[in-house]
Amino acid sequence: MHIQSFVSFLSLGMLSFLSTFGQSNHALIVAVGDYPVLKNDQRSWIDLSSINDYELIQDLLLKQNFEHEKITVLLDAKATAANLHFTFDSILTTLSQGDVFYFHYSGHGQQVIDADQRRFPKSKHLRKDEEDGLDEALALYKAPIDFTDNYELEEHFIDDQLSYYLDRIREQIGPRGQVVVVIDACHSGTSTRGIESSKVRGTNAICAPKGYKVSFLSKDLTIGFDADFEYGKSPNQAKMFAFFGCKATQTNCEISENGKNYGSLSYYFASSVLELKNKASYQNLYSKINGHMLLRFHNKQHPVIEGDNLDELIFNGGLVRQQPFFNVLKFQSRTKIKIDGGILNGVQLGDSVGLYANSALSSNESEQICIGVVSEVDAYSATVFFTSRYLGALSAAA
Repeated sequence: MHIQSFVSFLSLGMLSFLSTFGQSNHALIVAVGDYPVLKNDQRSWIDLSSINDYELIQDLLLKQNFEHEKITVLLDAKATAANLHFTFDSILTTLSQGDVFYFHYSGHGQQVIDADQRRFPKSKHLRKDEEDGLDEALALYKAPIDFTDNYELEEHFIDDQLSYYLDRIREQIGPRGQVVVVIDACHSGTSTRGIESSKVRGTNAICAPKGYKVSFLSKDLTIGFDADFEYGKSPNQAKMFAFFGCKATQTNCEISENGKNYGSLSYYFASSVLELKNKASYQNLYSKINGHMLLRFHNKQHPVIEGDNLDELIFNGGLVRQQPFFNVLKFQSRTKIKIDGGILNGVQLGDSVGLYANSALSSNESEQICIGVVSEVDAYSATVFFTSRYLGALSAAA
């Protein structure tokens, strides 16, 4: 059923909101989709749609009062382990008490040998601490699938290392700050049977020396990337909330929307944030994400959330609520406009759209200037083709 949207044609852009506590919002997005072909007959990772996730999440953060210059991005060839270590170290120098830090990873994940610094001196911040003898890792741009004799895990980013930096960040921003982690990857199965996309974010191949013995002492088979994250560790640290694309025993599949592939967690994280009210908690957000994914994957892929207190308000209460109207971004001609509402805002191809003056408070109390139909739609924007004549000045929206 088509909807009729309420559009204010003179307003350009979103209203700005002041963040609580004078906080500053920082983000680091790491997205690897265009993996290289490895030499010497080494197996290479399949390419993913992570660039679409990056665009989706960056646009979402900009709408949530994250300033462009405080969003750091590592894409494809830039997303190496060395660059990620350097970037985390650099970001630590910019953070202050009460800030919000958001970390997003889209790419492959993999289990690797649980090793310490003495065995692999090229990889810092490692510790041998896993019951099953395996660590979880982000498979960054140069990471191999298979272990070789001279490999020291220096191209993977191990959960020990991620936990180390997140702890330093939590200490830096203190108890009034928040850390939000979203990992759209997995390290398990490669089966694609019965799913809409052949792209799976992970592998059941373990990057470890031949003959390496895995211990199965752990009884909890749902432990994954979150195994090294510690919550409630210190009252002097920021609270942390972490979202994962699936349980450790499940496959994390990409989805297709309007002809484009996305990571399922990235897509439903973004769409669910836009559905929330301004006093929403992380538990509210997870409930929406989980509901979407249960329907999409028929109960076969379950997102996971971990956190200090899931009733905490998102972004320390600084969530920017979705407005009940859309703004005109551009007059493409006298018969077409581009608006700042797209698929994630509930706009679909063929929807009816009413245009109103920017002084209008509601569609019920104001007269339509023009009506149109959505002819093209992306994640956050849509093109509206007028079905009635528009007589106004185009410069009004320029």
